Amino acid sequence: MELPPKLWFQLERLKKALRSTFGTSTQKYDTSHRMCPNCRALVERNTSVCPFCGEKLRSARARSSSAVPGRILGVIPIPSTATSAVVAVNIALYAISWYMTASSASAQLNPASVMGGISGEVLLRLGAKSPYILVGQWWRLVTAIFLHAGLLHIGLNLWCLFDLGPEVSRCFRLPNSWCSIWFRGWRDSS
Repeated sequence: MELPPKLWFQLERLKKALRSTFGTSTQKYDTSHRMCPNCRALVERNTSVCPFCGEKLRSARARSSSAVPGRILGVIPIPSTATSAVVAVNIALYAISWYMTASSASAQLNPASVMGGISGEVLLRLGAKSPYILVGQWWRLVTAIFLHAGLLHIGLNLWCLFDLGPEVSRCFRLPNSWCSIWFRGWRDSS
């Protein structure tokens, strides 16, 4: 007796979930082929020229190697000097604000935040955005960029900064990058 397709699909999905849970995966991957970056055809791993498009291929790299040039752990781009400076200022101001929060909590005999939370009063004293901008404290628009309210906040912001910072600095450093071409076209059109 044959199962209906919907029930068969759900049963296969359940089997796959159980296999992955108990670590008995039977799925094997074919590593004898790789994809040509030009025509996207599957060619043998040790081929130096694609038989379909004639493109010269780089030598196949080992699967376990995670070293990608210009990247930390093969994932995070190496930060530029400007990115490193912004990261250093962010970490320094977070350390200062954490110290100020801990010292004000101990002065008031309150327990300090365990997860690195920063007091709102400390953030306001260091320059967080607030209604004071409306009365002429415009510097708060800049200082608020470097202030963070907790470990998760600064962690995610630094992650994005490490990821996007090198690309942005490369965008403004290279004279013929896509950014300068776009800005030149935008400037000429206006």
